Amino acid sequence: MKKQQQMYRDCPYEVYFENTFCGDCRNCPNYSNCVLMRYRASQNEKKRAKTKNVVRNRIIALCAVIALVMTSITVMASNAINTPSEYSVSDVNTRNSDVVITTLRYDDPTIVVTPEVNTESVTEPVSEETLPIVIVPEISAYGPGKLYYYDLNESEKLYLAKMVYREARGESFEGKVAVVAVALNRYFSNDRRFDRRSIYAIVTQSGQFADISGVTQGMLDSIPECMEAVEAACKGWDPTRVTFEDGALFFYSPKNMSEEALLSRSGVETLTIGNHNFHVDFNPDYAP
Repeated sequence: MKKQQQMYRDCPYEVYFENTFCGDCRNCPNYSNCVLMRYRASQNEKKRAKTKNVVRNRIIALCAVIALVMTSITVMASNAINTPSEYSVSDVNTRNSDVVITTLRYDDPTIVVTPEVNTESVTEPVSEETLPIVIVPEISAYGPGKLYYYDLNESEKLYLAKMVYREARGESFEGKVAVVAVALNRYFSNDRRFDRRSIYAIVTQSGQFADISGVTQGMLDSIPECMEAVEAACKGWDPTRVTFEDGALFFYSPKNMSEEALLSRSGVETLTIGNHNFHVDFNPDYAP
């Protein structure tokens, strides 16, 4: 199955995506900056378009005001010829422009109109402090986030839910999520021990998880937490990261393990959630 596509093109780190970042921008240390830069670019584009509209509307309004003022001046000048007196028009302001008309007198042969337009920017520069907060998907050991960290399709989620049904349907919700997290950690790792061609390959790899072929939709419907645990893990909840920085890669039930299998895990750091112990690797002296 094709892995996640690169989110942004022309990235200077593009050559590292397949081997180092596993084809996922979110594994790149500059992912948060890229998201913020794209957000700022889109916001700036919107502000430029808005600025153009505001300037255009102000120019139209200014032209209308000037035309109105010129008409009024013409009428007043005509009346001044017939009735000698002082007429004064000053400080004419409008909502859309600042227009100042100099004092007009009947004996002044020159009518002066001086429009003074406010040349300040129509929009103030936006500082980083005024930008809205950009929520970036993150991995957490304590609960799911608001956004999906892992963008899986419905088929992939179904395979994981079936695996949870087989491996952890009797566990707590946290225990179910931890089992899903193990599968996801394997898929997005660089570990050659795992078949990372697809989520299906991870779930059905020989000798790793219980067989999911017999799990039906009716079985999953009877335990909704199986699919809910998959959704929580896809939103970045990995309970095993309480102990392991990059999450656990293995889990086992001590009650159902042979003595030889337990020896291979003796002396390694483990995290117990319900009836499962989670760990990252095996004892090198007894590794399978």
